[in-house]
Amino acid sequence: MALILMAGYPDLIAGGGVFGSLPVGQSSVVLTAPVAMAGIGTSEPEALAARITGQTDWRGPWPVLSVWQGQDDPMVAPSNGPRVRDQWRGLMGLADVAPTVDRIGPYRRETWVGPDGRGLLQYVALDDIGHSVPVAAAAGCGRKPRG
Repeated sequence: MALILMAGYPDLIAGGGVFGSLPVGQSSVVLTAPVAMAGIGTSEPEALAARITGQTDWRGPWPVLSVWQGQDDPMVAPSNGPRVRDQWRGLMGLADVAPTVDRIGPYRRETWVGPDGRGLLQYVALDDIGHSVPVAAAAGCGRKPRG
């Protein structure tokens, strides 16, 4: 849903993040969702981006995006994370731009920046994570707030 809102209202939304998502337009009806979730479909950045640009007159700037994908996700195939990343690379004109690569703990992070040095797109592949958002429960993250 976040990607659809970001693609549909780029003039109102500055940025967002997704975890275990599908590219915008990968599935438009419930019957095709299982195929999309299995990771079947195009992976060309420009073709994926056209699913968004073909629906709007907006030409940018697009909202910044952080994409997180569990590599052990049994619901949304891990190959969908790179498809989301590549859709937005195509959308933002970053298809031929190499990312900066670093690590967040044990996880690899790719970041694409604009000419002004501002981060535009981030992709993090999480090994040993399924279809869930990891939290540091021992540190109190994820607990119901008091009050």
